[in-house]
Amino acid sequence: MLYQYAIPSYLSVREERGMNLSHLQVFYEVARCGSFSRAAEALFTAQPALSRQVAALEKELGLALFVRQPRGVVPTEAGRRLLTYAGQIFSLVADAEQAMAAYKNLEAGTLNLAASTTIGNYLLPPLLAAYRQKHPAVEVSLRVANSQEIARLVLNREVDIGLLSGPLAVGGLYVEVFGTDELVAVVAPGHPLAREEEVPLAVLTQETLLLREPGSATRRAVEEYLAGQGIKPGRTFVLENTEAIKGVVASGLGVAFLSRYAVEPEIRYGGLQPLDGAAWRLERQFLLVLPKDARLSPPALAFLAMAKKHSYGAGR
Repeated sequence: MLYQYAIPSYLSVREERGMNLSHLQVFYEVARCGSFSRAAEALFTAQPALSRQVAALEKELGLALFVRQPRGVVPTEAGRRLLTYAGQIFSLVADAEQAMAAYKNLEAGTLNLAASTTIGNYLLPPLLAAYRQKHPAVEVSLRVANSQEIARLVLNREVDIGLLSGPLAVGGLYVEVFGTDELVAVVAPGHPLAREEEVPLAVLTQETLLLREPGSATRRAVEEYLAGQGIKPGRTFVLENTEAIKGVVASGLGVAFLSRYAVEPEIRYGGLQPLDGAAWRLERQFLLVLPKDARLSPPALAFLAMAKKHSYGAGR
């Protein structure tokens, strides 16, 4: 039984010291059609050219592949064996073409993301829901980490795209701003500072400042800001989780600078109180990061386009 698959024209590439796939294509078509003349018509080429290519393949293999008969040709035993392999090869090619078409059209594929705590926990969920609704066949993976770890993942190409908060002090990356954030200082509603107006930044020298772990962009932004103002907190308390920091602050332990995205619900419902005064607010950027020479997959390109269309701003 002859295999019948469409054979793409690009299979004319010859691997060094390997079988010439262009010759194999001609052999396959001649065997399928049962004659050189019909194969020539199917391939839109001259019959003598096909004869030369089959002869070249026979010479290359050192085997006769066809028995010539008055009404056409039939494969020899070697030809029948080769025909089986040729059918499998071109079947796999057809499968590969279909798989690549599905990948290109976002009917398959994976999207690997890494996001900082603020972005991963508070910004990405609705964006990922919209992406999944539009591209349900794409498998999505999200790793939430601090900004230093995200930069490492992107540089090592363990993820397609990183989303983090600035500032970023790592080279070798393409960086694009996709939004802004406001860090606000919050305390418990019962904290003495919660009742004061225009609280001076200098009171931090007598307070406990809650911070994220080293490598966190939020921590780096706060430390750089306070250093620029000449302020050294009286004490620090380090936690690796924004939600844990909110809980400790709500218990009255100290002060924390956190993303407005992270504390908006608590501020709205009275669980946390922002300190009064412009000195207790600082703006930073949300960044998309890729390797500088990245060639993004179709799923990653689709996500990138969607992320750029969303508006993330501190003054929203």
